[in-house]
Amino acid sequence: MNLCFISTFLSFLILIHGHAWFYNQYICTGLGDRIGTILTLSTLAHIQNTTVFFEWCLDASKAGVQNPLHYKFIPGWVGWQYSLHTFQQKFKFPPNVVLLHKISRDIQALPKVQTQYEIPAIQGMQFLYTMAYKTMYIGHPVTNSSNFKQIYKTIGNGIIPSRHGPDLVIHVRGPDKNTHEMDQQLNHFCTRKAIKQAIKLNLNLTLITNNISHATKILKGFFYHTSNNQPFDDMELLFSTRGGIIQHAGEGWSSFSSVPAMAKSIPLLTTYFNGPHRYEYFERYGALPSELHTCNIMQKFFKKVVQRIN
Repeated sequence: MNLCFISTFLSFLILIHGHAWFYNQYICTGLGDRIGTILTLSTLAHIQNTTVFFEWCLDASKAGVQNPLHYKFIPGWVGWQYSLHTFQQKFKFPPNVVLLHKISRDIQALPKVQTQYEIPAIQGMQFLYTMAYKTMYIGHPVTNSSNFKQIYKTIGNGIIPSRHGPDLVIHVRGPDKNTHEMDQQLNHFCTRKAIKQAIKLNLNLTLITNNISHATKILKGFFYHTSNNQPFDDMELLFSTRGGIIQHAGEGWSSFSSVPAMAKSIPLLTTYFNGPHRYEYFERYGALPSELHTCNIMQKFFKKVVQRIN
């Protein structure tokens, strides 16, 4: 988009809304992180009746400079690159978050979205509708949690409205060059137990993964469909699943599958049960979203899945 046009558009926004804001955190991590961030920003912008500008990642080294922890814990970190054009074709957000490849000086001079407010905007807490409004704010903090959740869900449901996907999506988040070392011992996950239960319920299964060789070892002996393992298509599958999501990820968390679950009220079972668990970290700061389930409440998860399909 032409920067001269953006400057004119910015002036128009300020005239109409009185303010526009700039989110100056450069996000070069995965697709789940980006959708989760934009969903939170769009919810806050709706509440404040304003607009936020968001710079789309083109250079991961810029994110590394802004957040040196990337390189500290993952020396080979290179980030992810996604087409903004494809993103905007696939996922529908309100126009109150403007995604741009380049940010003009006018936009850089805007007031900034404030992060690290009441609780840290890290580890995925900035995506959870139960606490995201405490991690950042636009203008002034949001105090009505139920209002935030309602708007978050309305926007989330519109990202990909379809529910014509598989009964269950199995998301195996395996090792890669952008991830720090995590516990991958299979006996620290209830994944195979969950799949056996899904088969008993005659649910069809589709696998998505960033590491197919890792995933096939975990699912050896089971019948399942496999996606084409393209991130945009995999994300679309997650948003459109009819029943639920089984997530196999070290530390019990991947925003790639957790964000669609929370956005679309899709039951999700995280199969990691050996500590430390990301959910335990979340619970220090607030309540877990109702979509998120652990191995010890697996039957509750499957009950919700069956109810959702029927």
